[in-house]
Amino acid sequence: MQGRSGILYTYNNGRLAADPKLASLNFLNALERIPKVIETHERELAKVKEQIPVFEAAASGVWRKEDELRTLKRNAAELDRKIAFSLAPPTPPEKEEQAADKNVVGQGNNARFHQTDKVKQDVASRVVIGKVGWR
Repeated sequence: MQGRSGILYTYNNGRLAADPKLASLNFLNALERIPKVIETHERELAKVKEQIPVFEAAASGVWRKEDELRTLKRNAAELDRKIAFSLAPPTPPEKEEQAADKNVVGQGNNARFHQTDKVKQDVASRVVIGKVGWR
């Protein structure tokens, strides 16, 4: 049962006493139990206070494997760059590309077909077919 203030009444499985005398005794019994509850909390607090230096030392200390973690992260980044470089299509030098463009333009009507073929190939190399939800 929950009161107006939001505090749960858990004594007697949440059932309120039907007899007013029993209801008042429940309140008095709860007041009598307060010193025992305080003692248990003080014991728990003392145990935790004993452990404070241990926790402070652990929190202020340097992690022993921090240098190893840095080197592993550096190696992982280097491997990522190598993988990205190996997956990237080879790019021809700009001079060869410009010379090829000049040759195509100089051929007259056929030049349009060669240029459109090149555009189709460029687009086809960049098209990715996927579906929503694919990963």
